Amino acid sequence: MDGGGILCGFYDRTGLTVSAYLVKYDEFGDTLWTSRLGLQNQAFDALGVQEYTDGGFLLTGYRNYGNPWNMSFLIRTDAQGNELWRRFYGGVATQNGAVRIAADGNIITWSVYREPDWEFEWQQMMLTKWSPGGSILWQRKVIKDYQVGTTDMEILEDGSIIAAGTNWNRSVLIKFSAEGDSLWSREHTLFTGYHFLYDVQPTSDGGFVGTGSTTGGFFTPGIQTNQVIWVVKTDSMGCVVPGCHTVGVEEYVMDLNEHLRVWPNPVASGAPLTVAFTPPPEFASNGPLRVVVLDALGRQVHEERVQLGTCQLANLPLATGSYHLHLTDNTRWLAGAKVVVE
Repeated sequence: MDGGGILCGFYDRTGLTVSAYLVKYDEFGDTLWTSRLGLQNQAFDALGVQEYTDGGFLLTGYRNYGNPWNMSFLIRTDAQGNELWRRFYGGVATQNGAVRIAADGNIITWSVYREPDWEFEWQQMMLTKWSPGGSILWQRKVIKDYQVGTTDMEILEDGSIIAAGTNWNRSVLIKFSAEGDSLWSREHTLFTGYHFLYDVQPTSDGGFVGTGSTTGGFFTPGIQTNQVIWVVKTDSMGCVVPGCHTVGVEEYVMDLNEHLRVWPNPVASGAPLTVAFTPPPEFASNGPLRVVVLDALGRQVHEERVQLGTCQLANLPLATGSYHLHLTDNTRWLAGAKVVVE
């Protein structure tokens, strides 16, 4: 609130206990103070920080100590970085990417949860609401799978929450209500490889933009194994092509769209539409392919099975206007296109 900034991380020096670390700096980037937080002989790693309404700070992360190992922590400090209270939660956890302040002054954390007796590396994403005094008001758990991770979240103007993370090798966007109920989730991937979203922001059109990194999945010669930055822009429902949420899948493959061709486009009303899908040789369909056509209001007006290669959609009941065509298999959205009927 004073125009400066706050950084968090960890402090690791030979002979000293690893501690959570805060650095407060002014508007010119000059350090005003530093603070080390934690317990003797317990390693604390801070991953998220947020200024509280009183000028103090909220710090979230995990500790490498105890039973269960790697519990999440939430620490509240005063304006000088002195600890006011500390809470451990979440069972066996290793990622706690974000802490935010709700409009009612309560605290929201976005973390990983794991029971000690679960299978190795199986985890669950967890949204927790806290009182200013550190009491848990509610917890909501979603997506239990092998190696899930939580990174960023933002509280929207209506109190709802958009959150980013990773489910094994797929990046995840999840929308929650202000009460923490899951409204939708979308898993965005490239054709192969590992995908991560580290930051998500709402956009002025009501949608969202996420950024992170991905490895593999590219069909451009020479960069198949490189790690590259990627940016995902979605609409308000987490779709990269409007209407994707109506086709009955939650995983969306991002780099097959260039392998879909639709013509003629525009197409005359009542005329056949040709659809060609020629993916790379490595592609394997998870069940039969389907084409789903939606009108501008998101209503399904046509659906049929298609084959790899080229096929014609005849007898389409399409009046003049704009439509969105979606190609899916049993589990994934694969590609999409806008179709104009004249």
